Amino acid sequence: MQRRVLIIGGGFAGVQAAKVLGNQKGLDVTLLTPHPQLEYHGALYRTVTGRSPLEVVLPFHEIFTEQPSLTVVNDFMVELRPHVHEVRGESGRVYPYDDLLLCLGYEIAYFGIPGMQEHSETVYTIFDSLRLRNRLRDTFLSHAGREVKISIVGAGPSGVEVAGDLGTFAGLVAERYDKQPAKPVVTLVERAPRVLPMFSEEASWLAGERLGALGVELKLTTAVNACHLHHLTVNETEKLPADIVIWTAGSRASSFFEKHPALFSLDQRKKVEVSEFLQANDEDTYVLGDAASTQFSGMAQTAIYDGTFVAENLIRRAKGEAMLPYQPKPPVYVVPIGPDWAVAQEGDKVVSGEAGWAVRREADLMVLRTFLPEEKAQLHWKQGLETAKF
Repeated sequence: MQRRVLIIGGGFAGVQAAKVLGNQKGLDVTLLTPHPQLEYHGALYRTVTGRSPLEVVLPFHEIFTEQPSLTVVNDFMVELRPHVHEVRGESGRVYPYDDLLLCLGYEIAYFGIPGMQEHSETVYTIFDSLRLRNRLRDTFLSHAGREVKISIVGAGPSGVEVAGDLGTFAGLVAERYDKQPAKPVVTLVERAPRVLPMFSEEASWLAGERLGALGVELKLTTAVNACHLHHLTVNETEKLPADIVIWTAGSRASSFFEKHPALFSLDQRKKVEVSEFLQANDEDTYVLGDAASTQFSGMAQTAIYDGTFVAENLIRRAKGEAMLPYQPKPPVYVVPIGPDWAVAQEGDKVVSGEAGWAVRREADLMVLRTFLPEEKAQLHWKQGLETAKF
């Protein structure tokens, strides 16, 4: 009998696991995901600031070309029945499994800040990014030759990437519509004392200097108390005027796991504590990627690594071999800040400027090559430098 493997989630971890398992005899693999494509989140900031979204959207029909054991189903999990090894989808269909791979990623967290969800934009999906791009375009056009106040909450990679590219996008809009360029006044708000607080102090300092050179104002050690239609309230009483607020400060592991406390033990960050094989409390249930309480979870490179790791262990087990324990793999951190410039950190080594940008572009291509044939990977990669229609 074929062993049934059910993968929930069409992000990096789920798609990579499906790609590896889908060409294995003796396995019946189903990938359950509501969307027909993989989104390369690392390039979403470029969609926001006028580049082609075709770099970001990788259709499954381009990825799964040699996976005869794989079935992709566009559905959304609404109920897990672990006692009978079943999942019920939003469609009403029931999906039985022998092995369950949960690759649910993360969800936005607003930390209870009043008005933030109602009055801010995000860069969470391709749809969020396109909506933000259109709003920026319309605002730049209506404020031709005048200031546009933009506050970005969160100086992690997404916030820094968007902040560094908004001036470029204002110029693209002006050129496209033959208008005077708007003047983005960008403020980056961060509770920590430095930008990119997860990076080394050297990388953080270089990023801060670059943002300053691009005219981005940094408001560090600053708490956001509320978001209103035209301003933020920070540090209890200070009002920070804003035509547009962009929220990049918060995410958390999927809240789904809290509904099954017997199956999932959570750490302080609400991530799932996993075994040396990335198993939850049930040995037939695996948690991969952003939701797993592993050393480097939250990075695309880690999610891809997790997908490969679990898939190869399932193949080993199907062959009667022993599964191998998980060994965390340190990722390379690279954050672009404005045109042809990035800061990159690998271990203690930091490079910046054009050298950092070259590292980033190579990393982008490497991710695309993981999922696509070389010709398709090159095609999507080149789209990242092309201006979109907006």
